Amino acid sequence: MTTTTPSTAALSPDEKRALLLRLLRERGKLAEQTPASSAPIPEALPRLTPDPAQRFEPFALTDIQHAYWIGRSDTLELGGVGAHIYSEFDLPITDTARMSRAWGQVVQRHDLLRMVVRPDGRQQVLEHVPAYEIAEGDLRGLSAEQQEGALQHSREAMQARVYDPAVWPMFAAQVFRLQDGLSRVCISFDMLILDLRSFQIVLEEWFRFYADPDLTLPPLPITFRDYLSAQAGLRGSDTEQQAQAYWFARTEELPPRPRCRCAVHRRSRTPRPSRAAEPSCPPSTGSG
Repeated sequence: MTTTTPSTAALSPDEKRALLLRLLRERGKLAEQTPASSAPIPEALPRLTPDPAQRFEPFALTDIQHAYWIGRSDTLELGGVGAHIYSEFDLPITDTARMSRAWGQVVQRHDLLRMVVRPDGRQQVLEHVPAYEIAEGDLRGLSAEQQEGALQHSREAMQARVYDPAVWPMFAAQVFRLQDGLSRVCISFDMLILDLRSFQIVLEEWFRFYADPDLTLPPLPITFRDYLSAQAGLRGSDTEQQAQAYWFARTEELPPRPRCRCAVHRRSRTPRPSRAAEPSCPPSTGSG
């Protein structure tokens, strides 16, 4: 069966969806007609095993981490921006010291929260880091306008921050006390150390540790370093080549890239605030 894929540049969103559905149906019919015996049998995947002896040794950045690392340099056109996640939310908590202790438990649990990037472009997990104290501001005695002004000042500073990857930590947290027993929690992470789903997991565990300081979570024997070491075993393998051939063959079928608009003139090198990701609200916690 031969499928002719038209150029998608001029198609509307509805037409693109219809095209994608048609291609999927045709591909499914083709798969049904292909004898199972003709499909190549992939070789065994590399075994993923813990390597605690190498846990704190340097290892290579992933491609996307490398892009984040290089892209923050203000020597690049449209550079000077750090890719990071920023979020803020109100919670019924009042004990900032308890929040700091709970955060320390999360930092010790997840290696990449203790990661730095060395001058040679490799990342390294620090075995020991100092306790991180969450800054607190009390806005309860201010008017609504004054509160919003203080929050906006903090928000702009945290959103515009460009972390130095060579210096720990690559995150920041601040708490502002509000009326009615609420606190505004403002938090920022460099995306060198986590992605959006990881951010959600970290928040969930943070508030679980806050609610129950004696909580014991299952250990994490496999580290990010272990995963990348196992993944390196695929390089040059038949499995990798088959995967590359599959995706290269599909390039003409895939939707086009988003049409991004540049907010500044390309000749400008003035740093701009990075785009903040807004995850869903974290789980509720017990009051402190």
